[in-house]
Amino acid sequence: MTSLKCEQCNGEMELSADRAMGTCAYCGSKVQLAAPQANAPNASDVRGDGMYKLILLNCGAEKIKVIKVLRDITAHLGLAEAKNAAEQTPSLISNGPDRELLELEKMQLEEAGAMVQILSPGDPIQVNYAAKPNPPASPSPAAGGKSGGCYVATAVYGSYDCPEVWVLRRFRDDVLAVTWYGRLFIRLYYASSPAAVRRFGGAAWFSGLLRRPLDGLTRRLGQSGFSDAPYED
Repeated sequence: MTSLKCEQCNGEMELSADRAMGTCAYCGSKVQLAAPQANAPNASDVRGDGMYKLILLNCGAEKIKVIKVLRDITAHLGLAEAKNAAEQTPSLISNGPDRELLELEKMQLEEAGAMVQILSPGDPIQVNYAAKPNPPASPSPAAGGKSGGCYVATAVYGSYDCPEVWVLRRFRDDVLAVTWYGRLFIRLYYASSPAAVRRFGGAAWFSGLLRRPLDGLTRRLGQSGFSDAPYED
C-alpha cells in the first residue's frame, strides 16, 4: 500500500496494491482510480529503466486546473496531450534521473488537487497513457543541440554559433547540467524563455536590456576559463 493524501480531510490515503482504489484511513473516503484498459490505445507497462517516474493517478475535481499545471510544468506537452494525460489516468507524465525535479512537479500538481505518485527506478505500473518524453532539441540555431537552445542569448547576439553563446553553452553543460538544481534551472529556463523570445525577441529594447548583463556574464566566464572557441553540444 502506498500512502497519499485525502482530498477531503488531508489524511493518509492508502492506495491499494493494484492502484485501483484509494481509501482514507481517517475519514473513510474512497477514490476510484481509472483501471488500465486492455484496449486503451496508449496503454503501456512502465518498467524500470533507471528513471524516476511521475504518475498522475487522478485529477480530482479540478481537471481544468490540473491540465493547466501539466502544461506549465511539462513544456513538451501540447494541450491535446495534457488533456489525454488528465483524462486517461493513471498517466505517465514525466521521468528523469533526479527525484528532486519530479518532487517539485508533484507538489504543483497536488496543489491543483491531483493525486500523484513518484515511482522509483525498477517499480512497474500499468498506465493508460504515457506522455511523450522530454524531446531532445534539434541542432538548429533556434533550438540548439542535444542540451537545448540558448534562446535568449541567441536572440540577443543574433546567432546560436557565436563566441558569446559558445561560452554560455559550455557553462550550461559543464556547470549547470551536472547538479540537480542546475538542471532545474535549465528546465525552468527552457519552459519560459522560448515564449519570451517569440514575443519580444525582435524588439530592440529586448536586446538592449539584456545585452549588457550578458556581456558581463560571458566576460566573467571567459576570465574563469570558459573558452569562446566553436562548440558542438
